[in-house]
Amino acid sequence: MTPSGGKSSLELIENEGNSLSPLPPPKVDLRNPAAVRRELASLYRDARSGKLDPGAATKLGYLLELLRKSFETADLQERLELLEQVVRKK
Repeated sequence: MTPSGGKSSLELIENEGNSLSPLPPPKVDLRNPAAVRRELASLYRDARSGKLDPGAATKLGYLLELLRKSFETADLQERLELLEQVVRKK
């Protein structure tokens, strides 16, 4: 249970053998920069409200920032290639 009393994605549940196993983390849509931005905002809100440890939020935020940069790099590469094609045609 989190400090605010809510359930975390890693909260343990009982299965048939009375042993404990972690719940799988929820799937997160990260297929474009807007989705990454939404997840960063959600991460911030969860850390700010106490639902998520600030250290864990920092680590996840860093990984999301790497993903955002990879989207940015791919977009810039596509734009550069288009510009190069236009310049070659002239």
